[in-house]
Amino acid sequence: MRKSEERYRALYEENPSIYFTLDADGNVLSVNAFGAEQLAYTPEELVGQSILKVVYEDDKPAVQQHLLACLQQPAAVSRREVRKVRKDGSLLWVRQVARAVPGNDGNLIVLMLCEDQKQAQEARLQRETKNTALPQALPDLMFQLDKHSNLLDFAPESKDQNSFLNFNLHKKSPVALLSICNSNSITSDYESPTYFKASIVVSKELEHQVQKRTSHLKKALDLAADTQRITNEIRDSFDEAQILQTAVVALHSVLKTDYCCAAVYNLERTQATICYEATAPQFGSALGCTIKMADAPNAFSRLLRGEYYQSSEQGDIRVPELCKDLPVKLLCPISSDDQGVIGHLAVFNRIGTVLGTREILLVQQVANQCAIAIRQARLYQSSRAQVEELAKLNRLKDDFLSTVSHELRSPIANMKMAIHLLQAAEDPDRRERYLKILRTECDRENELIEDLLDLQRLEADAYGLHTTAVDLPQWLPTILAPFNCRISHRQQILEVDYPPELPPFISDAISLGRIVTELLNNACKYTSAGGKIALSVRYSEGGKESLAPNTSSAPPVCLFTIVNQAEIPQAELPRIFEKFYRVPNADPWQQGGTGLGLALVYKLVEQLGGSIQVESDAGWTAFTVAIPTYLKEKNEP
Repeated sequence: MRKSEERYRALYEENPSIYFTLDADGNVLSVNAFGAEQLAYTPEELVGQSILKVVYEDDKPAVQQHLLACLQQPAAVSRREVRKVRKDGSLLWVRQVARAVPGNDGNLIVLMLCEDQKQAQEARLQRETKNTALPQALPDLMFQLDKHSNLLDFAPESKDQNSFLNFNLHKKSPVALLSICNSNSITSDYESPTYFKASIVVSKELEHQVQKRTSHLKKALDLAADTQRITNEIRDSFDEAQILQTAVVALHSVLKTDYCCAAVYNLERTQATICYEATAPQFGSALGCTIKMADAPNAFSRLLRGEYYQSSEQGDIRVPELCKDLPVKLLCPISSDDQGVIGHLAVFNRIGTVLGTREILLVQQVANQCAIAIRQARLYQSSRAQVEELAKLNRLKDDFLSTVSHELRSPIANMKMAIHLLQAAEDPDRRERYLKILRTECDRENELIEDLLDLQRLEADAYGLHTTAVDLPQWLPTILAPFNCRISHRQQILEVDYPPELPPFISDAISLGRIVTELLNNACKYTSAGGKIALSVRYSEGGKESLAPNTSSAPPVCLFTIVNQAEIPQAELPRIFEKFYRVPNADPWQQGGTGLGLALVYKLVEQLGGSIQVESDAGWTAFTVAIPTYLKEKNEP
């Protein structure tokens, strides 16, 4: 008994199939050694784990339904094709057969057999091919049987013609042979109560059936090979457009279709646009054609449910650009986990063409592989964008450290030099000059630190507002006064235009002054000698220049426009409000700077509830700031 158990245990462990025993929750109770090895695990690594551990992510819902169906119908055999995942991540297609039976404790357990689909098909093909030789080798045979149909003897000539019969049939029942040969003629001649003779004529029909079955199996293997080849081609790319184009060309080639295409749906799922196609010239081209889903409700309702649509009706899906002689069609949806159905693959053929089950399965599998590849491509692109963003942030960090260290060290170095010269100087004029340098560099250092702190407070929404009435005719000259000497020294031209009757408005005069000052300072810095700088101020009662142009009750705003004779490249415009960013090679006076000015302006304008726009073209740059004419303090109700 023990030897028998050991023999059966050895057969179970080494049988070239994957055997699982599962509890009602889908946890592995046992697995044979060969099966665990096929999945690149040890049995100990799988026992106690959920069966879903070795199931491909997209097939997990199907496996759960499979187990549930087995438990709901004990003793019934259920079959399903799924993908298993090896420990190294590679996939294994298997035919999964499961059945629920009572265990030793009375609770249901699930017995599951997983057979490698490709190996099983090849084995069946070999068996069928081997059996085709048998009917061709068998002549009309004469058998002598007893009354129990046991073989006593057969004709001598047949012994020499088939060694298979000599070896297997002597003193055996010919029932197995009769079943194999599919006999259609048996004649009996009773010479005695205990003996009779039978003449078996081998049917040619069996040979035809075997050949037909062999042909079907060969087609199935070819189809599986084509599917694997197309899958490999699709997954080699991380470009969504190349994935769909590759799938369309491959299907057109393998299925010998007249027209094949891939359509992409819009976000509202109201229309499908043919973006990729493979066709012969005589059937026309529908590339770029848009199909309204409402015009083909039967087809697209099935596709949006994740089902394929097949039809040979004329005009049920109208694509005017295609030849009208292509009414036979098959459409399979391309489904995304997070976005639902995003498009479909379509095959169009002439009348008289039939797409069988295998062809439909191929198109479905290619559509599923496209969905997986597109998801991977999008994840790759997203990851790549994140990597590029991190690299950009890292560069900004390096630029920040470099800029800040330079801007902090330069004033300190100048101050040290001024202090050293001041100590050694005896001439009062020199001492006064060195003191001026010292004060200038101290102010420069202080401004940098204040800008950094103010920017940090603005980003943290901790910057206080102090509202007051701003009388522009009196306020504006005090802002412009510091620039008169600088503009004159650089031979620049400053034009100021504002109506003297501008009424006062409520805002934060300090923040507004910093905005105008920084924009003027920026204009002076980037305008060459002889260039022009213009500042204009005006009121707007609403409309396109207001802060809310799409509303009927847009508040009035005060518009500050600063124009200078210098151009910013279009590629640089989106970045000019970034912290520490400076337009390359655009500083004719070589003044340098931290790149904080415009970032600070942008935050201050936001703090005042306004907006800022910049335009640069034909050698001019214009900044336009819109500030509301009434601003509430943060503590004002």
